[in-house]
Amino acid sequence: MPFQTTLTSAKVMLSEALPATPPSPIRFVLVGALLLAAPACFAQNSFNRWVPPTPASASEPTTVRRGSVALKAKAREEEKAKSVAERREKDSLQLASGQSVTLRRGLGQRLRQTSYSKEDAGFYDFTWEHLQYPPTALRAGLTGQVMVRLEVGPDGDVTNTVITSDDIHQSGKPEKGASATAGREAMRSNAQKLLYGLRFEPAPSTTQEEVPVRYVMQ
Repeated sequence: MPFQTTLTSAKVMLSEALPATPPSPIRFVLVGALLLAAPACFAQNSFNRWVPPTPASASEPTTVRRGSVALKAKAREEEKAKSVAERREKDSLQLASGQSVTLRRGLGQRLRQTSYSKEDAGFYDFTWEHLQYPPTALRAGLTGQVMVRLEVGPDGDVTNTVITSDDIHQSGKPEKGASATAGREAMRSNAQKLLYGLRFEPAPSTTQEEVPVRYVMQ
């Protein structure tokens, strides 16, 4: 019941209970009591009003759902491992038949992180098998390493090579009349020509790889 209605009812009850006489102390006491009782009635009426409960929030995924997510993640990992195994098997067959191995992009970064990786075995096998030591470098007793930056096109072919640095030095006794300068240039040029034979996986755009070519005297 609204407070205004309760107050009006109290006034009606008071007018009926009291005669129309001049105000007296008793009349004021009764009026005060009724006025104090009206808010209490209004509060009780509000307290008894029913309020619908707030719907509970969505609970966390059930055990069944969590199990389904775990199974899907496991299936993806198994599929990834299978793909890697198939690629490595294909690379091994290509090497055995003398074909060029398809390398995964990011080769240069991986080679900087570690000296050897099974994933990049095709690169090491290719350079070891096809690298020819220039005769002028052998006569000059030169050995060392040449760093080459490759530009790899979207189709996976090497489209350009640039020598970024080299660490070529004499490690053996040079032959009489051998030119260290000519030997060094031959090593650098030979490294560039060699790397045009690499083959990478296709990609949406051209990428760059920086790889080493090492000359080691046997």
